[in-house]
Amino acid sequence: MLNHPISIFLDTNIFISQKYDFSDTKNSDFNNLVKMVNDGKIKLYISQIVEHEVKKHIKEDIFEIFKEVKKSRNIVLKKIAKNYLQTSVLSHLFSFDNLTENDILEEIISKFDKFLKDSEASKLDCEDIDPQQIIVDYMNSNPPFENKEKKKYEFPDAFMIAKLKKICSKESPIYVITKDKGFKEAIKSVTGLEGKFDNLKDVFDLINRENEIYNEIKEFLSNSTHTTEIFEKLKEEIKDKLESNSIEVDGMRYDRKGICGGFEYEDTEIENVDINNFEFKSVDIITDDEVIVSVGVNTLILVICSFLDEENSIWDPEEKEYMFSTWKNIKEKHEVDINCELTFSIVNSDEKNQKRDYELENIDVDLANLMLNEDTKIDEEEILEE
Repeated sequence: MLNHPISIFLDTNIFISQKYDFSDTKNSDFNNLVKMVNDGKIKLYISQIVEHEVKKHIKEDIFEIFKEVKKSRNIVLKKIAKNYLQTSVLSHLFSFDNLTENDILEEIISKFDKFLKDSEASKLDCEDIDPQQIIVDYMNSNPPFENKEKKKYEFPDAFMIAKLKKICSKESPIYVITKDKGFKEAIKSVTGLEGKFDNLKDVFDLINRENEIYNEIKEFLSNSTHTTEIFEKLKEEIKDKLESNSIEVDGMRYDRKGICGGFEYEDTEIENVDINNFEFKSVDIITDDEVIVSVGVNTLILVICSFLDEENSIWDPEEKEYMFSTWKNIKEKHEVDINCELTFSIVNSDEKNQKRDYELENIDVDLANLMLNEDTKIDEEEILEE
């Protein structure tokens, strides 16, 4: 049994990997975290360093986004008149004429500040940290300074780790949520600091294991009849999402010196999607009415990729366009793991015996970080013209 509330510490990279999703939607991990804080299940720690770093990253990301949006807008304006854009279906894509980077920045930072308030986050300072041991670790390349080329950038982590060591105890451990391997290495032998988690869903799963529904839903997922039904729905949903989204396929091959071959694809088309299996990852949310489960879906994607065959095309230097162009198609097969969230409604099929059943209500497919490239490709063949 866990002693509630359990203490967790969030590193900067968790906020970045979550893409600052401070929305109040039910599948937002930060929103779920706030609910668990309010239910007395979690106590949240962050450091002043993390708060500063997150705001710094938000600013950098908003600058990059704003730059890319303006670039895209300028490309469109070269093809379509501005007056028409203001009245066409494209208008909503470029309705930020009066917006500035600061407008967007202030909105996201205000949501971040609200999250810290709503989650009752305890902010750790560095006022009582003795820097002597940190200097020794730096000179001896001890974690988190093991990367000698970049070790000077690890001082913020070193101060955070020193602070966490001061406040943790065997009786009240702190779960450090981070994707940073150096951070994990630095705390692995510290009693009272647990660094096995690299996302919030792992924490939610740990807490939800104490609910009897946890084992029921896992057993439900392992039932062959239910598995077949879920397989088909997953396949259909993933295929629909892949076809309706522009999936990037990198046809280039790389070695340690850079590009060493391959093709620069101009167009891609999904031909077929199949799945091998799905793997249970975590139970994220349990309410009176529903259960949300995360699964990893091993997916096979067959994609047709087109590229310009420059060697067999004719370029007109005066018109600066091809007089004659030849295109080639490559069929590639890729194997990837796609993260999905399954939402089940809880049904009392036998109210007399209080037996629960579960009905799949929704599938949320995460394609945000999907990239098909040389690492995911398992087969390819050129499609010859008939």
